[in-house]
Amino acid sequence: MSVRRDWRSTVLVVIGVVLCLGVAAWLGHGQTFSRPLHADEAGQWSLMVEAKPHSETQDRFHGPALGLLARAGLALFGVDLTTASEGALRAVPLVFGFTLLFSSFVRSHRSSVLLGLLAIAPCARFIQEPILATSLVWAALYWLREDEVEARHLWRLRFVAGAAAGLALACKVTAALYLGVVAASYLWVRRGERSRSGLVVFWLSTVCFWACWQSTFFTDLPALATWWVQLGRALGVAAGVTQEPLTLVSAWPWILSSLLLAAAGYGRWRRRAEKPLGQHRLDPLLLASAIVLILHLLLPYKTPWLLMTVDMLVLIVLLPELIFDDLCRDFDEGTWRVVRSLLLVVVSIGVFRWVADARYAYLETSATVPPVARAIRAAATSDSSFTIQVDGTNYWPLPYYLKGLSVGYGDYPGAERANVRLLEASGADAPRIEGYKVTPIELRTNEVWWLLVRQDVKLGQ
Repeated sequence: MSVRRDWRSTVLVVIGVVLCLGVAAWLGHGQTFSRPLHADEAGQWSLMVEAKPHSETQDRFHGPALGLLARAGLALFGVDLTTASEGALRAVPLVFGFTLLFSSFVRSHRSSVLLGLLAIAPCARFIQEPILATSLVWAALYWLREDEVEARHLWRLRFVAGAAAGLALACKVTAALYLGVVAASYLWVRRGERSRSGLVVFWLSTVCFWACWQSTFFTDLPALATWWVQLGRALGVAAGVTQEPLTLVSAWPWILSSLLLAAAGYGRWRRRAEKPLGQHRLDPLLLASAIVLILHLLLPYKTPWLLMTVDMLVLIVLLPELIFDDLCRDFDEGTWRVVRSLLLVVVSIGVFRWVADARYAYLETSATVPPVARAIRAAATSDSSFTIQVDGTNYWPLPYYLKGLSVGYGDYPGAERANVRLLEASGADAPRIEGYKVTPIELRTNEVWWLLVRQDVKLGQ
């Protein structure tokens, strides 16, 4: 590739990222960035603020990759992690995803940028899943570009694909399941000799980059063993053996993902006369996506965020080639290209508005939490002895919204004299505590807490 074309590609990537961020914010009416942090998002922020080695935190099923990328990204723009807004935190995985995917779009000219927007923009969450899914999609896109290079240069594509897969493994141990399913799909479909070449380079690259990210660039080697502990814990929770798993809240995200995958399968079925089943280059990914979706449907552990990888693979890799290329194959490169692009814009915007934030929503933080937190903060600024008690089993995302204030968690000596108390509701009847005004507030979807404000405290709403 010439230097001039490289510059064009870089400019297109930058413009694409900026445009997608603007369009995502506009389509979501700002909610993509400004909605209250989910409990899991606040938990990831808290782990980053603690700045402990990953081997000491053993954060359930998550690796340190998100924290490393967030620290670097926020520092690059001069944003303080301890005071970062919801939008600043969510911009980290979103910009990461757009940058990687646009770099692939510009080079491959196969995937639809608009479908990429549709897939990624609702994933603007400060959690590991968006980076995990994006990395795996990037690995797939580079693996599928094998026909573009000579055999002696094929190792470069395998190296980049392995680097992306290694990053995914350092995001969350779930990536091991996805990689295993994809590898088994390739073996079962029995791809050609060219596709199987470079496997050693791919796996070596995967292991090396996983070790690099997982150990925080080899400064925390015990974290490599932590990953295996997390994998065992994750398998136990997913199967409902070690603890009560998260159950299904809404079936709509799962129905939508199934319909998208079914559409890709239908497109492949229509092409069976051109290439028999098992001989198309996308067959292993189509099979792997179906297996992953079925596994998540069967396992008792359910959150819509588990669907991000399948949705991205379908929307960014499978549908553009199996459906859209087929519909547009008779269009020339002139007027029809403009017309079909405009039509695709209209369709994408319509679908985006329909499924945007609701696609991966569950147990969302109530919109009343930020205003209440601001009122408490305003009252605390005028009293240096102002204290807050939070008593409940699952108080997230309160640590984020009460950051910088004097907060005690649980039942401790002196809690009965706190200026403000937030108590998890154990029943429908409000507690009667002398000297306090009691108000119910919704912390998360259908989860009520009691806000107790001392009589001498003026808390504006």
